[in-house]
Amino acid sequence: MALPKDSARFRLSVVLLASALNAVVLVGVIGALVAHLNDLPGEGSTDGIVRFLPLIMALAMIVAVGVVASALQLRQVLSVPLLRLSVAARRLAEGGLDEPVGEIGGAQEFEHLGRALERMRQDLQEAMTEAQRSNERSRTMLGALGDGVIFLDDKLRALEYNPQAAVLLDGLPSVGALLHQGVSLKAVFPELPEQLFRAALNEETALPLSIFPRSDRARHLSLRVFPARNRALGVRRAYIAVLRDVSEAMEIAQVKEDFLSTVTHELKTPLTSIDGFVLLLLAERLGPLTDKQRVALETVRDQSEALRRLVQDLLDATRLDRDELPLELEDVAIGPLAAEVAEAMRPSVEARGQRLELDLTPLHGLSARVDPFRLRQVLGNLLSNAQKFTPEGGLIRVEGRPREGQLELSVADTGRGIPPEAVPRLFRKFSQVERGDTRRAGGAGLGLWIAQQLMARMGGAMAVESEPGRGSRFILSLPMRTPQG
Repeated sequence: MALPKDSARFRLSVVLLASALNAVVLVGVIGALVAHLNDLPGEGSTDGIVRFLPLIMALAMIVAVGVVASALQLRQVLSVPLLRLSVAARRLAEGGLDEPVGEIGGAQEFEHLGRALERMRQDLQEAMTEAQRSNERSRTMLGALGDGVIFLDDKLRALEYNPQAAVLLDGLPSVGALLHQGVSLKAVFPELPEQLFRAALNEETALPLSIFPRSDRARHLSLRVFPARNRALGVRRAYIAVLRDVSEAMEIAQVKEDFLSTVTHELKTPLTSIDGFVLLLLAERLGPLTDKQRVALETVRDQSEALRRLVQDLLDATRLDRDELPLELEDVAIGPLAAEVAEAMRPSVEARGQRLELDLTPLHGLSARVDPFRLRQVLGNLLSNAQKFTPEGGLIRVEGRPREGQLELSVADTGRGIPPEAVPRLFRKFSQVERGDTRRAGGAGLGLWIAQQLMARMGGAMAVESEPGRGSRFILSLPMRTPQG
């Protein structure tokens, strides 16, 4: 009768049973012969052994043939499937994912193992294919970037880079050492201060780089270094360096600064002439004025003053950008200076129907090292803004107090306040906050930026607190000097 197709386990059982029966039969026959021969007297037993020796040898041969046949069957059932599994597993371990595992044969358990290996091969093949596709997509995206990207290890040595990085660094004498010879990025740019490098590694700033190729103009780059926190990268700590060509942006900025500087200087002379003639006319040095003429001239005077302040702001902004604005620092009593600036504003504040309150007593005898002219400029800007954005009947309050080694000056108003989403833009150059009346109030959006820059250059800081509908409070902080006697 034919065996079922999947009968490896049955065949194994039959082989083992047949081997056992052969052994039992052989042992039984030999035992019976030995017992019979023992019953023969003397030499008869010896003659019996000689007579039955061919039979014993024949039986032994039959059993041996059975054992060999059983061994061959065992090999077919056990050894061949194990060998096929071993070959398939070794091929997978060596990365041979294209060839299927194939038929294993043998017992059902071996077939299960074979199918499991085949599924593993297919899964690995799919994963490898997807990984290759993902890698190609990443390389394509990095290659299309206009920025240079360099993958650095914990010693800032280049491990990988995109083509644009090599293009941007072309002309740098040590570019080959950086990209191909394992030289640290820090060693390639030794002119950069250690403090700047630490700041860049903490994502605090962009490092300015200048590269001078043998031909063509200088190339200006900005360098940012970001920590790459991913254990799958294969290094203990890694960084991503991003290089950007800012040459064109720097040229545009320089052209803009030169233009602003030229225009503002050219405007100062005619404005001075206008102011002078308006003052002569208002003083009636050139003849009497009617009421309408006086009002018109006062309007010209006010607008000329506003334009003069704008020109001065543009000049200051240009000098600050170029780090060319000189400061004359000295120890100054902050309370009297703040009171002087505030009192100078009182007539215009009260003319608008607003109230001005001062609380500077806590600053008595306290000083800070500042440029008095520039601090007056900062306070005047804050008071002018408070006056613009405070309605009639509103309050403007100037306060001062020492706090943790700092002198704090604050200017608060009861105006419309600043929307929370606008606060981060407040100290940006040319940024204006829409509070409903900005167009009427005027301004170029430079005053607060200049004020913050001046405070920083005097060792201080500037902050703002605001709540829409309830007003704003600007706080100036300056390092305290020793009390004056």
